[in-house]
Amino acid sequence: MSELKEPGSSPIKDVEELKKSEYFKKAASPEGEKEISNRFSSVFDKIRHSALADKVLLMFLYFKDPNTSKAKKFIIGAGLLYLVTPLDFIPDTIPVLGFLDDLGVLSMVASYMIEELSAYKDYILSKKPIKPTKTQESDS
Repeated sequence: MSELKEPGSSPIKDVEELKKSEYFKKAASPEGEKEISNRFSSVFDKIRHSALADKVLLMFLYFKDPNTSKAKKFIIGAGLLYLVTPLDFIPDTIPVLGFLDDLGVLSMVASYMIEELSAYKDYILSKKPIKPTKTQESDS
């Protein structure tokens, strides 16, 4: 997998900066989607107990949903790509601090996409569980 190194050394401070970044350009490409999918679970395990874990997981599910528009995938994907790529403003190899800038970017994206993410969460929670078929019931 190719690594992204953002030109310059300043952190991404807002969504407009994120939209100008290499992360945004790569986010919804097949290569970017594959990188996010391949690395997400191992990176998520490291932040599982953080205050943003639920939002990060919701963002990942929203990103993977085939009904999510390409434009929204670019924004969410850029934040997720920033999370899963070890080379960013503060490298992820630095314990604790390495994920602080990642969580900052994801927090910014979550705030920017709050209405969409809230509606998506409601949509997920409203789905009815699949009822077992007669064959599945008799197997129990």
